[in-house]
Amino acid sequence: MTNDLLSFHRTYSLRKDAFGNLDLIWSDGEVIERVTPVRAFPFSDPDNGFSLVDSESHEVVWLNSINDLKAEDRVLVDEVLATREFMPVITRIESVSSFNTPSTWQIETAQGKTQLVLKGEEHIRRINGMGGNNLLISDNHGIQFLIKDVSQLDKHSRQLLDRFLWFDPVSTESPCMNCGACCAMYRVSFYWAEASDAPGGWISVETTEQLRCMRGTSSKTPRCEQLKGNIPGALCGIYENRPSVCRELEPYGADGKPTDQCTWARAAYGLIALQGV
Repeated sequence: MTNDLLSFHRTYSLRKDAFGNLDLIWSDGEVIERVTPVRAFPFSDPDNGFSLVDSESHEVVWLNSINDLKAEDRVLVDEVLATREFMPVITRIESVSSFNTPSTWQIETAQGKTQLVLKGEEHIRRINGMGGNNLLISDNHGIQFLIKDVSQLDKHSRQLLDRFLWFDPVSTESPCMNCGACCAMYRVSFYWAEASDAPGGWISVETTEQLRCMRGTSSKTPRCEQLKGNIPGALCGIYENRPSVCRELEPYGADGKPTDQCTWARAAYGLIALQGV
C-alpha cells in the first residue's frame, strides 16, 4: 500500500507546541512538527482551498475548504493565521521622505502611528477580489500594510500615494497613462547624480545627453526618446526609473485642479484640459 493510500485512511489532529507552532499528529502516532497553515486564495477566496505544509514546504494535508477542519483544530489554525496574516491597515499617509524610492512613509494605522520604508513602486500592488480599490504595500522588512479602499483616504494621503502609482487606484488608470503630452513638450533636465554613472544613480547614461537631460527633449520640438507610441496614448519606456523631474510633474495640484504644465502640454496637442478631482 502506498504512502498516499495510507495517508488517505489516516485521521489527524493538531496541537500547539510551547512556542506556538502547530504539530500534526496522525492517528497511527506519527508526528509532523511545525506544520504551517496556508490559504490557497488568501484575499479573493479565503475560505476555499486550504493546506497544511511541513517545514520543507511539502503539502501534508489538503482540504477543499478551511471549514472542513474539526472545530478544535480550526481554533488552533485561526490563532496561527491571525498572527501570521495580520496586516496593519493604513488610514492616513502623513508624509513621505522622498518621491523617489526608497522612501520612508510616516503613516497612521488602526493600531497607531508608525513608519514604513518603500523599496520600490513594484511593492505596491492591487488586491483582486476585495472590491477593487484595495492596495497591499510591502515594506523593507516584508511587513504587509493594507489600504482597504483608496477612495476613502483623505485628499492629502491620496495625493502622496498617487506619486508612487502608475495607475489611479480609483479609476484603475491615471490620465498620464493615456497621454504623453508633457514628455513631448518640455526639456527633461535633472540632477546629474540621478544618472547610472554616479554612485547610487538609476537612470541609464545611454538614455541621456551631456547636460543630463533625457535624449530628444533639448530640441525645439522636444520628444523624449523613451516615450513609446502616439499622443494621446503614449507610454514611458522607463517609467519605474524615470527622473525625479518627471515624478514631480503632476496632472493635478494640491487644490485638485489640473496643473498649468499639464494643461499647456495637452493644449499643444489639441487635448482638452483634465477635469478637477
